[in-house]
Amino acid sequence: MKKNILILFLLISPFYKSYAQDSTKTSKFHFYAGLNLTTVPTLNISGIDTSFVNSLSIGPSLTISYHGFSVIYSPKFVTGGSNSGIYMHAITAGYAQYDKPNVDFALEYTHMFFTNNASVPYSPLNNEIYTGIAFKKFWIRPEISAGLGFGNTKATSTSTAGSAYDFGLSTGIGHSFEWDNGGVSYNVLPSVLLNGGTNQYFSYLKISKYIGSNKNFGNFTKKGTGANRGNGKKTVGGTSTSTSPTTTGEAFSISNVEVNLEASAEIGSFTVRPTVSLYVPVGTAGGSGITTFWQLALQYEF
Repeated sequence: MKKNILILFLLISPFYKSYAQDSTKTSKFHFYAGLNLTTVPTLNISGIDTSFVNSLSIGPSLTISYHGFSVIYSPKFVTGGSNSGIYMHAITAGYAQYDKPNVDFALEYTHMFFTNNASVPYSPLNNEIYTGIAFKKFWIRPEISAGLGFGNTKATSTSTAGSAYDFGLSTGIGHSFEWDNGGVSYNVLPSVLLNGGTNQYFSYLKISKYIGSNKNFGNFTKKGTGANRGNGKKTVGGTSTSTSPTTTGEAFSISNVEVNLEASAEIGSFTVRPTVSLYVPVGTAGGSGITTFWQLALQYEF
């Protein structure tokens, strides 16, 4: 925990220095408090059988932003499973611009400090570099995003530790509807996206939400379920099988078509952002059956 606090301090200190220097000027310094609600798979044990169910994930957040650069700290809590409570501290630093007339752009790095909570699946990927761009000049806006997750697997009695990574890509089209009514600013953005990736491991990566928030993530991942919290084994139906860490890359494959609807309502300093997605599988890499994702984000600017 002391290490987490030190890293957070080092990330925030340049912003604080800039704020102190600009305190007598018109500042572009912004502070936000937020709350993110979504789902996370949790381990469910019934006799000798092991499965996963979706449980509510609650993620409060604090954001400091200055001229597009920002630092975000978010602890994440799971409400279900045998050990409900905090399962991750996430710190994100990056740059984004959403106020330009023609292009939206974001580039960010996230480090995830896992607490080894036994309720949620283990992931060796505790880092992500994510970028996304959308071209707003056209009525139909093309958009593309990519993410690289990386980390290390743990050594076990049957395998050695090794590096781990996954790459994901999403591309598609959408259209933004914006209007004001009664002092409230609304935005609705429907989009259709094609998602793919290497998808070797279970992960909490932003680029592959259909894995990290889905109880059926085993349909997408290639190296087990993470049911035993990183011991290199998966347990399903009372049997165990070993999975060995691999440093060579897996083939990239198309996973699904995503039908996505994002919306926002801004009332003064308060913003509500709901998101709903449907994932239609494509080929064997997409598993079977349509899966869903939802998220509700609340934010207040001080």
